[in-house]
Amino acid sequence: MDLSKMIKNREAEQQETQPDGQQFSKEEYAAIKKAEREEVWARVDAQAQAVFRDDASMKGFLDFMARCTPQSTRNLLILYDQNPEITHPRTFAMWAEAGRSVRTGESGYAFFTESKYEREDGTTG
Repeated sequence: MDLSKMIKNREAEQQETQPDGQQFSKEEYAAIKKAEREEVWARVDAQAQAVFRDDASMKGFLDFMARCTPQSTRNLLILYDQNPEITHPRTFAMWAEAGRSVRTGESGYAFFTESKYEREDGTTG
């Protein structure tokens, strides 16, 4: 099986997302990710205000919470904002572990994940 075409296509896709094959510095990448996190937190705050607006909104969110697999409240708020019909939010890897596949062309939802990493000084972040 010749994978060279797939590799070239992947390289072309990466160059489309970053003009002229530009690589971001560590600081630029951190700033981009920080802005993305702040935008998601703003959406969580806006959704929380919408949910607590009146009794009907609160009931709708509580019904969603009851149907949805256990998640943090922040994730439930952001997922409810994106699609109130979600019942089993999982990452791509979690679906694969469960023996399920994701249809081609499907897009994911934004939510918070817990991850640990080791910093350059050896501490855990």
